[in-house]
Amino acid sequence: MSVEQARSSALSMALGFMAVLFSAGCGSAQAIIEKQGPDATLARMPVDSGNGIWPSEDLRAIVVRPTFDESPAGVVTFDGRTTMAILDPDRATWVMGARLTDQQGLNLVDQLQQLIVQDSLSEDDGHHLEAHLLRQPEDGSSSMAIEGGQWRLLTSDASTSVGTIRLGIVKGQAGELVAETTMDPVAARDLMHRLAAAIRSPGS
Repeated sequence: MSVEQARSSALSMALGFMAVLFSAGCGSAQAIIEKQGPDATLARMPVDSGNGIWPSEDLRAIVVRPTFDESPAGVVTFDGRTTMAILDPDRATWVMGARLTDQQGLNLVDQLQQLIVQDSLSEDDGHHLEAHLLRQPEDGSSSMAIEGGQWRLLTSDASTSVGTIRLGIVKGQAGELVAETTMDPVAARDLMHRLAAAIRSPGS
């Protein structure tokens, strides 16, 4: 799949998700109010998974701003922060994701930009993504919230990446790693551009 096709697919899914939530809010005759949702979330691993690695070869990186949430009671709220998440389209599941303030997003964009050498990248070679979840819900829920969860670039130097860039979700000030995704430089560059666009042009 080309960069444009991946972007189009991700955008369609994100817009479709937001449209459903917007319709639900209109149907309830209640105004959609601004309210911060969970800082980060992890999905429950499928039964056919092993070693904490999400069993899919078709994962997608998604960037959405703003993010809409719906409570069990049907109340729809929106969070003005930017959500960066890993999606499994086949299971319609947000595997892992965290919300970034503008400053956090710009910092991550700058870090990725410094890491990725633009002229050393090959053409689209598959957009490989892998997700590894280190924490799981204990109550049988389909997902769990991570208070204070945030994205962190785990690859610190281009010379050590060996064609793979690692991003993780860490918990709070202690920086406990709770989930990790690896991607090739082509996918990371595409993610960097989409994150930058979302931060600099909110609502676009």
